[in-house]
Amino acid sequence: NGEVLGVVRDVTARRAAEEQMAWHTRALEAIASGGPLDTALLEIVRGIERFLGARAALMVTRGRRLYVACAPSLPPEYATLADGLEIGPAMGSCGAAAHHDMLVVTKDTRCDPNWAPYRTEAEAQGLIACWSLPVHAASGAVLGTFAVYHDHVHEPSTADLALLQRAAILTGLALEREQREGLLASIQANVSEGLFRFVPEVGLVHVNPACASMFGYATPTEMLREAAARDGDAQHRDSLAWLCGTETSTRLLERRLHRRDGSPFWAQVSTTVVRDAK
Repeated sequence: NGEVLGVVRDVTARRAAEEQMAWHTRALEAIASGGPLDTALLEIVRGIERFLGARAALMVTRGRRLYVACAPSLPPEYATLADGLEIGPAMGSCGAAAHHDMLVVTKDTRCDPNWAPYRTEAEAQGLIACWSLPVHAASGAVLGTFAVYHDHVHEPSTADLALLQRAAILTGLALEREQREGLLASIQANVSEGLFRFVPEVGLVHVNPACASMFGYATPTEMLREAAARDGDAQHRDSLAWLCGTETSTRLLERRLHRRDGSPFWAQVSTTVVRDAK
């Protein structure tokens, strides 16, 4: 009847690497999409929990304290206890990691002096081992900590630490994106100058509150909606069309424009065309 010769190859490591790459890609897409910060952080934390078979938590710095930003698997009682943790050399694993700006590995929280204030609650919740790594901004500033918890005495392998480092980098990207967008939104909401952006053959796509107010609108949304409809006062329509009519790379001009109700005002307008790189 013949024989069959077979070959069996262990591809566990390859499959794990593929799964980790897919997770990394999903996390980057969540960050780059501009969606909610919580969505990106949850993707990162859930991935680490799945790959390391542990519970994970992200804490962010505010002043000299750490606050829980994402900890989907931590018991609520412990998350409440950890929220507002002071940054210091003897403040658990996360407080010490942020203070020393370095990885802190606690293989057994039950006998580590840094864990004395939290030992009872940690043991009750099955948080026996804790590794904490600082999360950095591009400038090197500490934005928070990424912690992993096991329910048994455990030290990380080289592969574990590499995965944790990847998670910390992704988290830093997500937090910095949120900070930049928050700063930009604050600037646009509070400056007195009108800021606008338009796309040729499309028209206005963004105005800040000051710009909307200058042209007689209560909100930016209202101004964009009416600009798209191309109705209202004829002189006002001409003013909006002029704003979107530049074809030069840079210009600084003064011009008599008209508000929504047709009333005139003098404006100094500076625009710069940003062209796609070829």
